[in-house]
Amino acid sequence: MSVSTYIGLNFEVALSEEIIDDVIEIHYCFSDEENRMTVKEKHFSTQFVYEIMDKSEPIWNMNEYNQQYSPHNFDKAQTTFIQ
Repeated sequence: MSVSTYIGLNFEVALSEEIIDDVIEIHYCFSDEENRMTVKEKHFSTQFVYEIMDKSEPIWNMNEYNQQYSPHNFDKAQTTFIQ
């Protein structure tokens, strides 16, 4: 099982085509066009939906549980989100 993070934008952005050292890459590693359209229809009102690959603390670790019991991981996830 994989957890994918998506972002919806009202403008088109270039995909990361090569390996880079950034914390965040906009790249399709798990999803295909059909998956992204399903996510778009159910969760976004934007024109474009992209999959985010995070190389640091996963964005989904920015939750109430980690904020209370693991603030270090919450802070790292928040830094990833801001970048």
